[in-house]
Amino acid sequence: MFASIVPERWHGPVMYVLMSVFVAWHSLCLIVGPAPQGSMIAQALRPLVNPYLGFISLNVKWGFFAPVGDATEFRYLVIDNVGKAHTFRPTSGLAWYHPGNLWTIDRYRAIVQRPDVYGDRLIAEYCRKRIALKPVKIKLLQVVQEKAFLPWDHFAGKNPLDPEFATTETLRTKKCSRP
Repeated sequence: MFASIVPERWHGPVMYVLMSVFVAWHSLCLIVGPAPQGSMIAQALRPLVNPYLGFISLNVKWGFFAPVGDATEFRYLVIDNVGKAHTFRPTSGLAWYHPGNLWTIDRYRAIVQRPDVYGDRLIAEYCRKRIALKPVKIKLLQVVQEKAFLPWDHFAGKNPLDPEFATTETLRTKKCSRP
């Protein structure tokens, strides 16, 4: 059909123009799709791009380019028999790209959300795991970024979860039972 409408010598240039138009359209849709709801330009273009975004399953309400929000981290504190506190960060060494680590991160996320349900079991696990420290008590903690972390803070070698930017909340505390 294409060959009968367009002369053969134009096949290359016409295809090039059609593909260029498609790439421009697709790029526009990918820019407008995740744009903030308050954007007047995005609101004006949404009726045009929403059918296409729905067709390719990109008409979603989640963070498109990157997760947005403050940093948080799960930690636990082991208090030994002489009163010394040892802090552990179980998610700090996990590689973000390894799929198995998502299970670990989700486990700690569930504990942070429901420490009353999952906390005692985790504390018992940590009492057994850290037996060499002779634990007396374990505290489950959540560190939450409270202040803005700016680029010059990063360049100064600081972390968004440093005490000057974050607060520590105790989720659950329990004594370890003697073995």
